[in-house]
Amino acid sequence: MAVGRRSCIVICILIFILGSVLSATAQSIIWLILARALQGVGAGGMDIMFSIVITEMVPLAKLANYVSFLQLAAGAGVVWGQLIGAVIVQHSSWRYVFWINVPLAGIPLIILPMLIRKHDSSPSETLLGQLKSMDWPGIVLVTGSLVAMLYALFSGGILAPWSSGQILAPLLIGFAGLCIFVLHEMFLAGKYFKAAPLIPMRLFNNRSAAAAFTIVLVHGIVISTIVYDYTIYLFIIGGVDLIGLAVRSLPTAIIPLGSAGVASVLITKAGSFKWFNVAGLCILLIGMAMLHTLKGTSPLGDQVGFQVIYSIGLGILFPARAMAAVVSQERKSDHPQAAALVSIGFNLGQTFGLAVGSAILQNAWNVALDKAVTEGTVPAEHLITGSDIEASFEIIKELPVTLRDKYREIAAISTGQIWLVMAVLTGMTLILALFSKNLRFGDAAVAGSSRLDDSDSEDRLIQEEMQKMEGKESVKKLELYIARW
Repeated sequence: MAVGRRSCIVICILIFILGSVLSATAQSIIWLILARALQGVGAGGMDIMFSIVITEMVPLAKLANYVSFLQLAAGAGVVWGQLIGAVIVQHSSWRYVFWINVPLAGIPLIILPMLIRKHDSSPSETLLGQLKSMDWPGIVLVTGSLVAMLYALFSGGILAPWSSGQILAPLLIGFAGLCIFVLHEMFLAGKYFKAAPLIPMRLFNNRSAAAAFTIVLVHGIVISTIVYDYTIYLFIIGGVDLIGLAVRSLPTAIIPLGSAGVASVLITKAGSFKWFNVAGLCILLIGMAMLHTLKGTSPLGDQVGFQVIYSIGLGILFPARAMAAVVSQERKSDHPQAAALVSIGFNLGQTFGLAVGSAILQNAWNVALDKAVTEGTVPAEHLITGSDIEASFEIIKELPVTLRDKYREIAAISTGQIWLVMAVLTGMTLILALFSKNLRFGDAAVAGSSRLDDSDSEDRLIQEEMQKMEGKESVKKLELYIARW
């Protein structure tokens, strides 16, 4: 390899620091957006590299514990980040939110190179050669498709009606592009193109792996809607400032840490993870149903207490879905790739969650607002549309009591639609989890093997048959994929 694991981590930290400095010194909104994007590249790269390094270093029997350690560290960052960020923004300049990242990121920049040994062998190919061998058609397809779909999801009902060509065209083009990407990865990459597949389809070769990555994606979607849209609900209903919001959101930041830690210990002792995924999704489903019942006049106890339920489910899923994605792989050499794909899928889910949640919130808000205007409960001079929600928190706080209560009711109705959609999505994912296999990793992991239990022998035979068919016509391979399912 031209660039080793340690070097990649250092590069990602440096990119994150550079993005933070550029964000802190931004002189325009475009500058800030581009700097934040660069910061995200560094943060995302660190997330993926840490997952890869841990998966390579830790035996499967202990992997759940280390995944929980990562979540504990990330959760602690969320808790302190919310409080420190709220204090900084409320009492000083927002630029210090980015400046504080520089010394914080500088600490691991110094320590990690000393702790992570350089195990990579001598480079057998130059960096330029590796860049040339990358799956660029796959990269272009998946990037363009996701950008098109996200544009449609963010813009639908805001820049244009959902039924308009301006929204439907990029949505359909993006979906078609993702389908072409999958076909490219299955039949073209590594065969008709020199480059190996960007995402090897063998990672999804059995229903347990497919279910695991679906859970990862949905987990990210639900967390993103909670962090963003439930925050909007608390802001409008509670009428609190940033510090008060951070305090009211503490259950969401703290409780998943405890439930993830307990789940990791139990998963390690049990040697399996299927029923932990099922339990986490069940609890999360109950939590979404409870959020759906919130009203504009719901007491503080419900606003804070309901967080406890869904937070327990979110925490259980962190180690359980990561273990499911890794252990369901039939090649031990695929474990690092599976771990990296968990990070990618989770971040992608968060991105889609932000887009989907915003689309539901703004459209449901406008529908409820139109009804209120028709009924005469909201006068025309006090209209706050769905696209203006984030900029109107202080305005809503200063409205007359009757009008303020009406907007709180609209906020509860709008966010309630989000929790209904999340409940349906969680329920569908729960069904997939129930149909996955109850794979075990205890004895195999201790032995350093990726062998699964006997219940997976059918999938193993199919995998061996697929390997024998290497080089044969793609139609037969597709038939074998269908037979597996």
